[in-house]
Amino acid sequence: MQNNLEFLKRKYHYVIIDTNPSLDYTLSNALMTSNCIIVPMTAEKWAVESLELLEFHMNNLKIKIPIFLIITRFKKNNTHKQLLQHVESKAGFWDLSMNGKI
Repeated sequence: MQNNLEFLKRKYHYVIIDTNPSLDYTLSNALMTSNCIIVPMTAEKWAVESLELLEFHMNNLKIKIPIFLIITRFKKNNTHKQLLQHVESKAGFWDLSMNGKI
């Protein structure tokens, strides 16, 4: 994958690798060749748990690249607010939604 990406990097400014949500070799290869990660997610408990699995997987692979979050379908209930606060408090995660919610 790294060799193929070198060719693409010479031709394009950005290369987006869209992987399935499982922790398999495809994700591992994509993580090892990436400069950053963009994760679209909802403010749901399972999504936050998945982020923690991703973080654990990256630590096992000794990968230290920034993770940007795009929060979608945000509701104004206490559960969503608490989950969002939990994600925002984690080191290494940045919210791309800026001042508003998508």
